[in-house]
Amino acid sequence: MIPFVEVRIDGFFANASQSMDFPPHLHSEIEIVLASEGSFCLQIDDQEYEISAGQGIIVFPNKIHSLFSRQEGRGLMLIFPHHLVPQIGFDWEHTEPVCPVVDNLPPEVLYARDRMLDYLPTQQITRRLHALLHMLVAFMVHNMKLQPSSRSGTPDALYRTMIFLSQHYCEELTLKTVAKAAGISESYLSHLFGAHMKTDFRHYLNVLRLNKAGILLVETDLPMEDVATQCGFKCLRSFDRAFQRAHNCTPSAYRRQRYEMP
Repeated sequence: MIPFVEVRIDGFFANASQSMDFPPHLHSEIEIVLASEGSFCLQIDDQEYEISAGQGIIVFPNKIHSLFSRQEGRGLMLIFPHHLVPQIGFDWEHTEPVCPVVDNLPPEVLYARDRMLDYLPTQQITRRLHALLHMLVAFMVHNMKLQPSSRSGTPDALYRTMIFLSQHYCEELTLKTVAKAAGISESYLSHLFGAHMKTDFRHYLNVLRLNKAGILLVETDLPMEDVATQCGFKCLRSFDRAFQRAHNCTPSAYRRQRYEMP
C-alpha cells in the first residue's frame, strides 16, 4: 500500500483500516494509531514497537517511522498538525515520549476512538471531531513520561532530504538536484536511502507522487492527464505504469472502485 501521510488537503486526516503498511516516511504532523482488533507494528527511527487491541501509539512530529501488519487487524489512524491541540502543555516539536506506546487505553480515549469511527474517512475537522481529538490526545499523553527530542542517530542530511522532497516532489527532480539541495554528494544520498529507508531515491519519490495521485483520483474529477502532471509525472504512460505496479490496477479502475465503495 502506498502511504498517504505525506499529502493532506487541510492538515487533518482520519481513517480506519484493516491493513496498514507504509514504508519509512516523515512529516511535521502528529500521528496516532489506535488498534481495535489484531495488532500493528511501527518502527520509529530505529526502534520497533507492536500494539494490539486496546493499545495506542503516538508518533511525534519529524520522526522517521514506518507501519506494517504481521497479522490482519483493524485500527484508527489520525494525522494532524499540533496547532489543533495547542493547550496540552508542552512543545510537540522539541519533545518526545520515553515510550510512545500507551497500554490500556483509558475509557475516554476508547470513547473518542469509537465516536470518530462514525465520521470516517474524512479530511475535514468539524467542531465535534476537534473536541474528540482534543480529549483523545489529552488522555493519551496524561501519563506519558516526556524528554527532549533526539534523532536517534539518523543523519541530519536525511531529514533535510525528506523535508525537501515533501515540499518539492511534484517538480522535476533528480538524485543530483536533491543531493545539492541537501548539501551532500549523490553517492552519500544513495547510501542514506539504502541504509535508513531500505529503498532507493527513485522509488521513494514515486511513492510520494503516487500518494498524491491517489488523493486526487478520489477527491477530484481531474482528467488523468492533469492528475499525472500535477503529481510530477512527465507523461500519462509513465504514470499509468507506475500506478499499476503499486496498486495492481489502472488509475481509472482505482477511481471507479473508490466511487463504488459504500
